[in-house]
Amino acid sequence: MTVSFRLCAANEDYAAYCQYFIQHRKQFHASYKLGDAIAHLIEYMQEARIVLVLNDMEQIVGAGHYMTVDEEQQFDENGTTAFIPTTILSPGYRQSRVFYTGLREFVRIILTDAPQVNKLRFEAQSDNAYLNRLYSKFASPIGEQDGPFGNMIVYSADAEAIKIYLRLSSSREQ
Repeated sequence: MTVSFRLCAANEDYAAYCQYFIQHRKQFHASYKLGDAIAHLIEYMQEARIVLVLNDMEQIVGAGHYMTVDEEQQFDENGTTAFIPTTILSPGYRQSRVFYTGLREFVRIILTDAPQVNKLRFEAQSDNAYLNRLYSKFASPIGEQDGPFGNMIVYSADAEAIKIYLRLSSSREQ
């Protein structure tokens, strides 16, 4: 299963992303309603950078978005923290190799697109054992907060630590 990655650039990319996000919203939570998905898109579309995951036929099979934020976690185009509110991958592509490759490429794109970033922040629902186990391999929990569908654990990781975990190197661009 081969996938490729690209930042949204054209209006068609954004439209396709919105359609994919809305169609797959239940993967975030069973009670994620259409209105919730639209509100999420409205909240992040202006400031977030969206990365599409495409299959061999150029169909979207996943996506993620990030935004750079300041120390108060407010959007700042020059912010040194990349906040990643959501990522999604179609079930047929969730093999560990595709997931690892996707995470690696997503982080590479972030650090290339926003070279000032030195920290990445993620969130996972506290009852999602899989994501919490995964994130704890390269990030530290720094707090908890209420999310729209329950308690969220907030993770933070130094960009250099993630690069080591993902075998990315500033001396060897991949």
